[in-house]
Amino acid sequence: MFTNAAVFNKYSFLTFFHTKDVLEKFNKNIVYKEDKKQLILDVGCGSGNVTTDVLLPAIPVRNFKIVGIDISESMIDFSNAHKSDWRLSFRILDISEKNEDKLKSVFTEEELTSGFDVVYSFATLHWPTDYKQAFKNIYDLLRPGGQILVWFFGFCNFTDNWEAVKRKEKWRPYIGMQPPLTFRFHDSEDVVGDVSKLIKSIGFHDVTVECQRLNYILEDKSHDYRGTLEFLAPWQEMIPKELRTEYLDDTYSAFKELTKNPDDFKFDRIVVVASKPCQA
Repeated sequence: MFTNAAVFNKYSFLTFFHTKDVLEKFNKNIVYKEDKKQLILDVGCGSGNVTTDVLLPAIPVRNFKIVGIDISESMIDFSNAHKSDWRLSFRILDISEKNEDKLKSVFTEEELTSGFDVVYSFATLHWPTDYKQAFKNIYDLLRPGGQILVWFFGFCNFTDNWEAVKRKEKWRPYIGMQPPLTFRFHDSEDVVGDVSKLIKSIGFHDVTVECQRLNYILEDKSHDYRGTLEFLAPWQEMIPKELRTEYLDDTYSAFKELTKNPDDFKFDRIVVVASKPCQA
């Protein structure tokens, strides 16, 4: 979804904020072992900033290795160029990859033989079109008894912002035929039940799902929401260069219209903690 790593670093404050919150609340449910090196996978690591600054300090043991994966080559190049800890490595992979050989080629023999102890993912798993394949791959990469802690978006009227702009007459010739950008559980009437059903269908057990409807606008008003919207705005490459500033202006105007009452601009933060059976 995102390719500009430097801009991602600048405007990923929402991912920072909510990942810290999720780890503070749920990481106590992850069982770490002191007597062996812990292999940790971060799915959708982006530019590596959240992996480095949020996840790494939250690991409660000393002997571990974190592998970050992302679909974007430019993100991974940036991550590897800026990594500051020898326990980190970053690799290109689409977590919904269907080709098993291609999936396995990203990992070392040691990683595949032992399996990962923990898989984390932050603000990523709403993007794959094939949710089941993504979670199946995560399941297969875990060791028996391994655990996951992930959070992703469900309902999000942020996407309404994009759709409002797309419907405008002047943008229809460029993006009018693009499919709606809504997330898998956007319209679910039973998010906890639907997510639990999906996770259990893969084979996970001890499944805990939390869904909170939260305000997109943080209490800290210093954040640059205009910059964030320009970064996130979809379909930019389909808009002629000479019209992109106007397109981004419209995106921001739609955002301001939706946020006349900031309490109306919300999203569902879905958190999943689950385990792979020990005898899997």
